[in-house]
Amino acid sequence: MLSVTKPEDGITHSKVRAFNRFCRYHLKWDVSISKVRSVLHGRQQVLSMGTIPVADADFNDTTAEDFMKSLILRKEQEKKPDRKAEREAQKALRQERKPNRKAERKAQRALRQEEAEKRRKIYLDLVDDNAEPDPFKQDTDSHVRLQLYQNRNLKSYVKIQHFFHYIDASTSDTQPSYNASVYLTQNNAREHGSVDSKSEPDKYVESHRIFDVSSETWQPALAALFPHVDEVYLTGLRRSGHRVNPLLLLCFEHNELPYTSNVFTHHTGNPELSKQLALVMRASPRVFILVRASDIHEPLQAIVDDWMRLVIRDPKHRFFNDPRQQYINDESVKPIEKCPRFTAPAQYVFETFEDFERHVGLCSIFEQRWRNNKKAYTGKAAIIPVVDSYKKGRELFNVYNVNFELDEACKRLPALTKNDIVVVHIDVDMYGTSDSFWTGKVSASTPATSPGQISIFVHRPYEKGIPVDTKEYSSLTPEQVDRMNEKQLRAWTRGNCNVKVKIFSKNDASELKRLACSMEAMRIPKKLIPEHKAAHKRLQCYQRLLTGTDFPSLPSSDLWAQVKPSIRDQGIVAATAGLYEHQLSVIEAWHQGRIHAETAMLVGVSGGGKTKAWMRATLLYLLELRVPLGQPKKHVADQRKFLLAIQTRKDADQRDDDSWGESAQDPGRITICAMQNDTVDDLFARYLDEADKFAEAMGVSRFLGLRVHSPKTEVGAVLAMIRPDFGAINHEDRRLRASGISTGTTSKVLQKTCLKTFEGSQFQRIHDRRFDLIDDSVAFYICQIAGIEGYPVSDRIINAFTAQELEIMHGQLSDLREVHSELVMSANDMTEDLERKATNSARLGFRFLISRASFVVTTMATATRRSFNIFRQAHVVVLEEAGRANEAETVALFSHYCDVLLRMFVGDDRQLGPFMFGPQEENNFFAQGLVSFLKRARECGFYAPDLKVTSRFVNDTMLELCRIGNKDKSIVNNPESYDEDLTREARETMYHVWKKDTVLVFIDVHKAPISTSATGSICCLDGAKTIMHSIIRRLEVQPGKRVSWLTPYTHECQLALTLIDKAIEIALAWNNEPLADRLRDVVVSTVDSYMGKDNDHVYLDFANNLGFIKGLPRTLVALTRARVSMEIYGDWENFTDINMPSSHPLKELFKFVSQHKYIVRVTPNDRKAYEQY
Repeated sequence: MLSVTKPEDGITHSKVRAFNRFCRYHLKWDVSISKVRSVLHGRQQVLSMGTIPVADADFNDTTAEDFMKSLILRKEQEKKPDRKAEREAQKALRQERKPNRKAERKAQRALRQEEAEKRRKIYLDLVDDNAEPDPFKQDTDSHVRLQLYQNRNLKSYVKIQHFFHYIDASTSDTQPSYNASVYLTQNNAREHGSVDSKSEPDKYVESHRIFDVSSETWQPALAALFPHVDEVYLTGLRRSGHRVNPLLLLCFEHNELPYTSNVFTHHTGNPELSKQLALVMRASPRVFILVRASDIHEPLQAIVDDWMRLVIRDPKHRFFNDPRQQYINDESVKPIEKCPRFTAPAQYVFETFEDFERHVGLCSIFEQRWRNNKKAYTGKAAIIPVVDSYKKGRELFNVYNVNFELDEACKRLPALTKNDIVVVHIDVDMYGTSDSFWTGKVSASTPATSPGQISIFVHRPYEKGIPVDTKEYSSLTPEQVDRMNEKQLRAWTRGNCNVKVKIFSKNDASELKRLACSMEAMRIPKKLIPEHKAAHKRLQCYQRLLTGTDFPSLPSSDLWAQVKPSIRDQGIVAATAGLYEHQLSVIEAWHQGRIHAETAMLVGVSGGGKTKAWMRATLLYLLELRVPLGQPKKHVADQRKFLLAIQTRKDADQRDDDSWGESAQDPGRITICAMQNDTVDDLFARYLDEADKFAEAMGVSRFLGLRVHSPKTEVGAVLAMIRPDFGAINHEDRRLRASGISTGTTSKVLQKTCLKTFEGSQFQRIHDRRFDLIDDSVAFYICQIAGIEGYPVSDRIINAFTAQELEIMHGQLSDLREVHSELVMSANDMTEDLERKATNSARLGFRFLISRASFVVTTMATATRRSFNIFRQAHVVVLEEAGRANEAETVALFSHYCDVLLRMFVGDDRQLGPFMFGPQEENNFFAQGLVSFLKRARECGFYAPDLKVTSRFVNDTMLELCRIGNKDKSIVNNPESYDEDLTREARETMYHVWKKDTVLVFIDVHKAPISTSATGSICCLDGAKTIMHSIIRRLEVQPGKRVSWLTPYTHECQLALTLIDKAIEIALAWNNEPLADRLRDVVVSTVDSYMGKDNDHVYLDFANNLGFIKGLPRTLVALTRARVSMEIYGDWENFTDINMPSSHPLKELFKFVSQHKYIVRVTPNDRKAYEQY
């Protein structure tokens, strides 16, 4: 604290009144006497930090020696030698114009030697080569960086970035630090209250000033403004200045609208200086910046000019068809070709929610447009008939395997990938109608697929049982196909790839509409705000949260404040039993009020116990909750009318006597979202187990939980399950009924691949491949409530509903029983009327179940649909794998769940993040799409505890791989996770396979060639054969369920599946059923899809190419999937020669492998022995 002015400096107390009159009548300032007196004679808080480097030669005072000693030691090595004396000598020699060049060169050499001797002497004086270096010591220094950012397409600003060092005993060998930024923009670089001024709302008045303070007369003022430096420093700073680089003081006004990042948030080991910065920014300060520069006037003025334009018009209006209606939807946004072309950097903090809305919303729209636009692929194909699809009466094949080669111009389009649904027009020279288009699906490579071709299975179009296209496109007969082996078939496709084909990708705009609807729901129309004041207030709070500027100003809450008080303590004991200390500390922090705006975050390393921690923290929300009273929205009430009529669980006089205040009692409902369909099944199994244990500990009935992949899937499953012939067996496609024609091995493989492409689920008539389990599905319970034969009512349904509710719903679902009876009587003939009747009834049952289930595990796409949330009305929503969700997805968790009691984001922002499929040149905000809300919030200081105690790895070798992948040596293993027996078994198995007594080996597939598919993916056949050899040897002593084969490339993944299928056939041919069963259990996956999973032993197949794995997040995922042992495959010589930073985890991995001699070389001659695979 210091006094800016003193009475004796000029304006005394007696002169304040005269000065006030001068301000009011001459300057037209409406200020009071008390304000003038407080400014001139009051004590103002001044926060200053940072220094400008000054050389010791600029100081004449001997007291500066100690002050600058550390600066000399740090900068002397970097400082360029002083060439001033040399230049003067050369100038003197030229002026004398002596013709004796020899003497001139001798004089120059003497000068250089003199300079070198001087530098050597200075170095010897300051540094003792024989002295031991001082031990590293952490400090609390700070420094400041000024950045002038001009971008007329977005926003220009002045960024003041503060770097704070702090002391942390847990990382004693490094200097911990964090940075906090203050932004000056057209909104806050103004006088207080100017933005809200009604007189000139669209005018920016310059408030900045630039003063040359190189003169000695400014030293007292500088000493007052920057009290953290002493007078000696300021004297040297002034003396070191000269005309070309003067000392300038930049002055900015600052109003009540701070735009900051990481300033107001709490950090571990917060230095006092950072706390003072937060206090000052709350008080609308003036900003003074002391710089040494000569060219700052022009760029600063350019930024101020941009501010004047920004006040009048936002440049992002050019993206909209009507600048007055800037809505984030497909209709309002211009086509990309009509939009301005520039590249916007990713932002982690936004000044206003409008800025966030534009960046994230436009990025999402451009990406979805690129994905969903119908694209046409042209090329030539070789057409192979699937023999068992031959219809003798019509002499036609119903199914073809189209092996397609793209035209060169189409290779720039998005790659066609496995399971893509396409429409195919064969023989494009012939005029084709919409009915003659063949529907198909991209499949894995078949025995007929040559390198560079894409395999597609297509179905002949039919209308009312009559083929629309009656032309035969294949010149092969069934007998010819049967006689060919794989080599001959591939040769035939290469030589007969001459049929012109045009392929259209599917056009689906539902995702774009869903994301646009989520963004639109973040605002309530002005005319509806009076009716929805509470919702409007919550949404404004969430808008501030999404900008990332000021998290501490958001309302905080306790984790379990809304749980019924009479059972809360018992529930806490039951939910936290058995947790580790690092998990308990996180839950305790949330319990103490570290939840802001009903939002909590949790991150951690692989195996750190994130999932178990959030599951235990949310279990209490399955009990009775205190829910604020409020009038339901009309459209919600209308669509839930049939549900509200059967709310008979408790009458008013049956409620407990707990004091709830202005709230109601409601059974808790939790919605758990996952980014991948595979994760849904895994999360459901784990949460169901935790919920059952919790129910047993609490002495309550088991909770009803549901697994939902999509409403359409569940309704389709109900239609299949009410059929009398439904059973859990593989169905046979009606277009591929066994005709008895197929006798050859190759044609049977084609048939098998075709069935695998189209059959979907393992259950008859359920064609959605995501539907792997019937138990605990919505369809399973709908059939129980409806009373379908073979589906008795389970105890979970009985516990979840009263007898009266079940009776009412049994009557509501009578149509399902009637349809079932009709199908029994009509020999399973499902007419359109019956299907429509059953579909409507199944939807009714779906809505009823999801509205009353205690917890639902589903995908993010389903959970953020308005049609789902209208009936679900969850109290808690959790997003697992939050680091993979882009911000357009996570906005929906705020807009659709604006009234939840708890919203939780769980994941690891160091692992794989959101992925953008579209090209960067067609999306101005492409970089923003690669940033997840979890990562951005952590960068901006939101409280997100990081769990660094892992329980995944059973030995130190696998733990070291985790440390290498995370680039963090502070990660530790839970002592209870070590398992000597598993480690010993893994070492013995590795010795059995590779004669290496270790749990980690690097298999050097020396000089193994790689190939590229038509979609650009990579595979390495020699590497895959070597892995198959190792798998066969390993499965002699180890179950297949404990083995996973991971690769970054989809083409290598398809090759792995093909080789395993072939190995199963060989095992069955040799009557080795146990080996075949173990091979079926081996998991084959891409690295990206395996995120969040783990296994005992992992084969990490680089396919002899590091291109796709070099990204740090993907490297981290790949190195942390194995619990016990790992084999890594690649070409050692090529990998170690690749140019990468020395700090890259792969470089550290290769160094670790080399030091411990974990390398096994497999030469081309060795690999010849693996040809049978």
